[in-house]
Amino acid sequence: LREHGGVSLWFIEVKSSTPHTEGENIHDYLNEIAQKFSSSLLLFYSAFLNRPSTPANVLPAKFLSIKMPTTQIRPVLVVKRLHKDHINSLQDKLNIMTAHLRSACSMDPPLVLGLEKAIELFRVAEHVPV
Repeated sequence: LREHGGVSLWFIEVKSSTPHTEGENIHDYLNEIAQKFSSSLLLFYSAFLNRPSTPANVLPAKFLSIKMPTTQIRPVLVVKRLHKDHINSLQDKLNIMTAHLRSACSMDPPLVLGLEKAIELFRVAEHVPV
């Protein structure tokens, strides 16, 4: 949850690396990440709708007080060992795989970052295993 010029909720998935080959491996890898973003959205909407199955007691109070219609939602993939030449390709593929979520939930396109850029952007070096 970030409050910089408005409220934005960023779903962050951190991976140590990416598959070294194209094809099925990368598809499965990105499909797993897209599924995690989808699960995060479902948890968010469930909490917003006060569904009884939502584990509200484990979610921060600030999370539960989010005003959904005005909240920017952004999925972020952080990869520890990511070659800079692969960022755009991964981001494009993940963008395609999450198109249904973006259209249904007004979610921003996914952002793919290497570890150094993520640390710079989020300033959370102590929370990201190096």
